Amino acid sequence: MPGVFVLRFFAGFCLLANGSYIGAGSFMRTGDAADMLLHGSSVWQLLLFGAATIPLGFWLMNGLGPQFGLGPAKGVVRRDVAYSTLAVFLALIAIGLCFPP
Repeated sequence: MPGVFVLRFFAGFCLLANGSYIGAGSFMRTGDAADMLLHGSSVWQLLLFGAATIPLGFWLMNGLGPQFGLGPAKGVVRRDVAYSTLAVFLALIAIGLCFPP
């Protein structure tokens, strides 16, 4: 699949962001981590979540630079993947506007 790198980047970013958010929140007891601790989660569980998801996120995103036009690709990005990503983005915005919270 030509655009699978976009999905790998999105999944890796989500794992990295959420693992950092929950893992760091367990130390500071803020945000969703504070709520999880309040409802019975242990600090070690939140740290384990962060320790498992952060490296996995880095692993998924590792080596994707050339597909995004970085390094040896010298700015070349596949047009079909770029337009497909734009179409999905615009569709998500339209859905969000049609179904407000």
